[in-house]
Amino acid sequence: MIIIQAVHKLLNASRLKAPLYISEPSPGQELHTWYAKLIRTCFPGKMLVLYMHKPSGLTVIVHGKTLQATHCMFKERLLLLLRRNGFSEKFIDRELGLIDDGYVVGKTSSKQMLGRMNQLTYIIEEYCVRSPTIEDLPLTRLEDLIADNIYLNTENKKYVDPLDYFRDLGVVSRH
Repeated sequence: MIIIQAVHKLLNASRLKAPLYISEPSPGQELHTWYAKLIRTCFPGKMLVLYMHKPSGLTVIVHGKTLQATHCMFKERLLLLLRRNGFSEKFIDRELGLIDDGYVVGKTSSKQMLGRMNQLTYIIEEYCVRSPTIEDLPLTRLEDLIADNIYLNTENKKYVDPLDYFRDLGVVSRH
């Protein structure tokens, strides 16, 4: 089971009411807490949902407007992202098996994560403006760019990329 901390706008679009919810991960689970945000596009009626893993910042982007409608696509895109970036199959199988147990939804609680998601929103919106159609939006390229993007880890005051968290755990071989 995972927890998805959704921003207010996404909760409203999903017609969900959620408390500030904190959940403990299953033993050994790394992909437990995700933040989610609704992103508008320049295409009428078309939206994206950005899922960002806390604490690594690993990001999955899917077409859709609600958590319910995007959860299956989230799992599929997460699987592809993990494989593209050299995660071990053992890690992938274990984590996706735990995600299959479902999810609970809570309100966002981290201003730092909201700030990081807002920065990525500007980049994604720029790509939307440059794409002729929503179908031509390069979601895979965006996810890979974000995975290679460095940010300041406020806990250890070092610049890292989202994959560094998983390299330290020994579950990803890509350097």
